[in-house]
Amino acid sequence: MATEKEKFLAGEPYNIMDPELAAEETKARRICKMMNELDDTASEEKDQLIRQLFGSVGKSPWVQPNFRCDFGYNIHVGDYFMCNYDNVILDIAPVTIGNHCMLAPHVQIYAAYHPWTPANGKLHWIGKTGHAWRRRLGWRWLCDSAGCYPW
Repeated sequence: MATEKEKFLAGEPYNIMDPELAAEETKARRICKMMNELDDTASEEKDQLIRQLFGSVGKSPWVQPNFRCDFGYNIHVGDYFMCNYDNVILDIAPVTIGNHCMLAPHVQIYAAYHPWTPANGKLHWIGKTGHAWRRRLGWRWLCDSAGCYPW
């Protein structure tokens, strides 16, 4: 029987409260916190944290505070990626962003999806289940407060 992480990585429904996955999310949040608290003059340290957090990184990445993500290792960015203030990438599936791409402030990229079912005329979340859809961005600029959602 597959573990919750194996299901998660295969893009199958998985238990979002799994202890192994929760520990990985906590690790990513800690790295994000360290990165977000750095002064802009600490560019080498910021570069190292970005490379520690993301799955793959091209040349000269830049991420402004307040960046947040779920796991980080499912985020893949090309050369000269720039992420402006207050962005969120929910990376429960691979999120690939090409070369020379920039995210304006308040961009939200969600690969996360939680199944819902109608019951008694209302939507109800099905247990603690998560599901994922891959995201691939190749354009050069995702504008202010833009969203990329799985629904």
